Amino acid sequence: ESGHQAVATHVLRGKDNEQVACLGGDETLLIDAVADARSWQRRYALRHFSVNPDAPLERRDAVAVFQSLASEFGFDLQRCLIVEHQKPRARNAGFGQHWHLLVPEVDPLTGRVLSSSHSYLRQEKIARRAELRFGHKLTRGRHNTAVVAALEAEGRTAAAQQLEQEGLTDGPLPQAAYTSDQHQAAKREGLSLPQARAAVKAAWEASDSAQALTAALAEQGLGVAPGDKPGTWIITHSNGRVLGALHRFAGVRKAAVQHRMKGETHENPRTNEPATRR
Repeated sequence: ESGHQAVATHVLRGKDNEQVACLGGDETLLIDAVADARSWQRRYALRHFSVNPDAPLERRDAVAVFQSLASEFGFDLQRCLIVEHQKPRARNAGFGQHWHLLVPEVDPLTGRVLSSSHSYLRQEKIARRAELRFGHKLTRGRHNTAVVAALEAEGRTAAAQQLEQEGLTDGPLPQAAYTSDQHQAAKREGLSLPQARAAVKAAWEASDSAQALTAALAEQGLGVAPGDKPGTWIITHSNGRVLGALHRFAGVRKAAVQHRMKGETHENPRTNEPATRR
């Protein structure tokens, strides 16, 4: 319903990117995709994939990942918009290049909608294969157990075994510090959640008490406050916005946060009943 303008502005004219290079397609493709979706009365017009490596990746290798996605989801890479962004990562962490792929959701001739069944699982499968292929650090994704099963079913036994040997199917599922929607909402307010997360992680690692953590966060314009649930602590911005849970931003277990904040009064804002964690 909103058309193509917002996503075009983000990928083609993003003001917070140092460099933008169009590797395939143009804005006309986005306009046509929206028109096709409306013509066939489909809900969505564009599928947005991205490749965001933490280690150096050649442009041709990023395109190879897109080719894997095209094969997996059944679209023609020649009918897609591919854009390369070059910008610094939060606190200079990771690789500064990433890529966007915008794919038409609707076939203009048949009205057929792009495959989306088990989308997250399939994307994680492509990501783990790419990490293995290019020698990057393997990511503990939420669907790695299913990814191993899918790789085995496809006959990629060696890849499945390597994921298991690296322990990616063991332990609790990872929890994201924030969602994509939260990230975009914060950006509209001029806030960077990746930078805030990096600042929280640095403050956590540099402190050994609740008081030291609070002081370190304050230097970055951040604060820590009780959450709705007893034992949960949240990160706040100086403008009053709640950014997320402390344990997720710091990348630690909730029990570690409770231990660090031991002795601090936790007042539930829903009931205003203070409870001291001990």
